[in-house]
Amino acid sequence: APAETPRQSAGHYIEQLAEDDPELRRRAAYLLGQIDAPPESAVPALAKALSDRQMETRWYAIDALGNFGADAAPAVPDIIKSLESELNDETVRRRGARTLGRIGEAAVDAVRVLSDALESEDTIYRVAAAAALWRINGSDRALEIISRELHAEDADTAFFAATTAAELPDAGRRTLLPHLVAGLSHEDADVRQAIVAALVRIGAPSIAPLSEYLQKSNEIGRTDAVR
Repeated sequence: APAETPRQSAGHYIEQLAEDDPELRRRAAYLLGQIDAPPESAVPALAKALSDRQMETRWYAIDALGNFGADAAPAVPDIIKSLESELNDETVRRRGARTLGRIGEAAVDAVRVLSDALESEDTIYRVAAAAALWRINGSDRALEIISRELHAEDADTAFFAATTAAELPDAGRRTLLPHLVAGLSHEDADVRQAIVAALVRIGAPSIAPLSEYLQKSNEIGRTDAVR
């Protein structure tokens, strides 16, 4: 039999989202996010899956919507509910914030819930929400949150802030440049390497601080900056 086209596969996976088998639903949500040009019907199906009784299906559904970018805008109300629901875990909230950021300006209705998230005790969620807010409305406070967490003593938080900074559009990365440079003194090597990667993506403005860092550093990862 001929191989299914992506659009035919999408229809198959959308049907599987309604199956009783939780493994089929989880797999379908994941695979829908891997399709480059999904049909419009994928968005409402995945939005419905955000209330699936299996947590992992919700993880993959919210991730898949993020891969659709602005095309996932109709799902914004359901993503907001996911962030506010006490039934969801931190993974859903973190991925949900990232998805709203990928949707961008069309997710403007999520500004309130994302602003509330800036006060969350979950620092990863806080950084993800800040990045989303910056993508949606250019919030200066959002970049302040990310810059502060670049210097967090907790290595996981600082690492996530660094990788998040690297994924921001160029204007956001350039605004964070002095904070990224300062973060090169972080005591955790993985954090330093994530910051180097972010600086490399900035390009010419980061050449001088990166050169100085390389002269002082003997870490294996320094070759990444040279590239």
